[in-house]
Order: sequence, then structure tokens, then C-alpha cells
Amino acid sequence: PVIRDFLSMGLSRHWVNVGDYIFREGDQAVDGLYILITGRVKLKSRSSEAVIELGRGDMLGEEAFLDSQDSLRSMSAVCMRDCELVKISPKNFELICKRFP
Repeated sequence: PVIRDFLSMGLSRHWVNVGDYIFREGDQAVDGLYILITGRVKLKSRSSEAVIELGRGDMLGEEAFLDSQDSLRSMSAVCMRDCELVKISPKNFELICKRFP
């Protein structure tokens, strides 16, 4: 039900296959942030061996997105399983903040 409410606000759903990148380290963060609905995602950086694994309900890409529109992604996000995501664009983010202060 919550996802349906958000989709009614114009958020878009995306399906990404295992092994594909959602975004790469160094990409600009102007496109938005994502919420993982199904699947698993690995966040990794070229400068560190640390790996972060995300699952259902986790948000990704928010750090660079909220920092500023000129920010670059600090990590790459690659699907470990087929994933369904909801993308929140800058316009959608403003709408959500107004509707749910």
C-alpha cells in the first residue's frame, strides 16, 4: 500500500538485472535516490575494500543526492540479485517533503 501511494505521486519503478549497475562511483547524483523493493545490492568503492550489502526497504544514493545537486556518487551500486527499485527524483522528493513534512 505505501509503495502504491508513492507511485501515485509520480515515482518511477525500475527493474535491474543481477550484475548490472544502478549507478557508478563518480556519477553525478542529479537523477535522484532509490529505495530497494526486492533483491540485493552491493555498494563498493575503488578506494576501499569495504563492501556494504543492502536489501529490501533500504535506501541508496541518498548521501550524494542530499548533499547537493552537483555531488558525485562516492560508491558504485551493483545488483547481486535481480532488483526492483523505486526512484525518487528531485521533483518527487520536494513533493514528498511537502506532503509528509
